[in-house]
Amino acid sequence: MNKASLWSGVLSAVQNGSAEEVKKLACPKCGAGLSLKYDPLSPQPDATTAGLLKINCWSCVAGVFMDGLTHTPPWIEILGPTVETRPDTSPG
Repeated sequence: MNKASLWSGVLSAVQNGSAEEVKKLACPKCGAGLSLKYDPLSPQPDATTAGLLKINCWSCVAGVFMDGLTHTPPWIEILGPTVETRPDTSPG
């Protein structure tokens, strides 16, 4: 499985998910919590700014970046630009 498909569920959730959904996200590699940091003013190659979202795992240090976002994810208004997720680790 390539990196993009491994992270596709997380990427979809951070772009369009609710605050509750985002707070429960887990690293797709190891299942640990994630650190999310959003910067609405990331410099772009054309001298404009756009959103940048950094997603990193607390445990295995895996992660992805999303740059050039044209809209602010909806959960930012509720959770703020920096979030530490707490995935449910209770047995199924």
